[in-house]
Amino acid sequence: QWIDRQKEFVGMLKSYDQNTITIEIEGEEKVLEKSQIALVRLAFDF
Repeated sequence: QWIDRQKEFVGMLKSYDQNTITIEIEGEEKVLEKSQIALVRLAFDF
């Protein structure tokens, strides 16, 4: 499902709870509903 015209987001995980995930993308926090997310992958930033 598209969110803000995007299907993929890359950012830093800030918090999560039972219903939402908060990530920081380019200095801006974005709250995503877990019901809208199919998959979350861990990425390492060196």
